[in-house]
Amino acid sequence: MHRYISEIQRVGYHHAPLEKMAYALDEQFASRGKKIDVPKYVSHTL
Repeated sequence: MHRYISEIQRVGYHHAPLEKMAYALDEQFASRGKKIDVPKYVSHTL
């Protein structure tokens, strides 16, 4: 939570890396794209 709030305060909601990641994962899911390993994606993206 601390990281999330810090990112939003520092760069704003729409530019926060955790928000960008969440939207990318949501888009992947909604488009019924190729299945991905979410924990691996998150650890690689962070």
